[in-house]
Amino acid sequence: MSNPSPHRLPETATPERYVIRLTPDLTHFIFTGEETITLTKTKRVTPREQRLMGSSTTDTAAGA
Repeated sequence: MSNPSPHRLPETATPERYVIRLTPDLTHFIFTGEETITLTKTKRVTPREQRLMGSSTTDTAAGA
């Protein structure tokens, strides 16, 4: 993994499901929201990659 971007998932992670929840405030023309992304690891990851993906990942890599 050369020159990883801090705004991209590492190549060892594949997004499987996105949940996006938006709550509009039509009086003030703003919204709040939250997102949840479920990831699958395609191989064992480094501690740095684990931190980038968050601490709630599940190890489903082959042989892991």
